[in-house]
Amino acid sequence: MPDRASRRGRDTIAEMKGKPIMISLAGRAGFCPYLKAKHGFGEEQIRPYNVSLAPFLADPKAVVQGFVTSEAWEVERITHPTRWRRRSG
Repeated sequence: MPDRASRRGRDTIAEMKGKPIMISLAGRAGFCPYLKAKHGFGEEQIRPYNVSLAPFLADPKAVVQGFVTSEAWEVERITHPTRWRRRSG
């Protein structure tokens, strides 16, 4: 799984066109209209973001809205579990 996630987070805006994008309700009202107007994103791309990373991890083409201080760390923890082992002592 690390291979699949290694490129994640480095997509350009142009590379996101046509891919499923999970966006929160606030994002749909905020930056989603900009993405549609400026970059030609389609309504068919937009998916609900339900705070679960499972759909993102299951679909290598998926794009998810996230915070660098939250979702990025969670993806790292899931895809590289040996780096996140609890240390005793």
